[in-house]
Amino acid sequence: MGSFCALAHARAGARVALLEANPKASTRLAGEWLHPAAVRMLRQVGVSLESEGRSAPGKGFVVQPEDRSEPIVLPYPEGLVGVACEHAALVSRLHQALRNQPGVDCLANARVRAV
Repeated sequence: MGSFCALAHARAGARVALLEANPKASTRLAGEWLHPAAVRMLRQVGVSLESEGRSAPGKGFVVQPEDRSEPIVLPYPEGLVGVACEHAALVSRLHQALRNQPGVDCLANARVRAV
């Protein structure tokens, strides 16, 4: 995700420009399942979703085979937790962190045309 990369690079000292072609795209009906590694990476850049009202922790996930055979349960190792949340909530938290991060320029309705 571009917002996460922008935030991580800015926290490492880079000057960053984040161009958002369609700011309303994040409000589409979509969910996110973040595995423990993603939750850890977000925490490292100061973003937490656990307090988000519509997020939920998870201790693993289940794969439903297309052939309708038994579901495959894939638990995380003890102590690791993933998070389910709305896509818009994730993007909102990242954008909030970006607005508070020095060295970041956020440009809405902007698109890269050439490099």
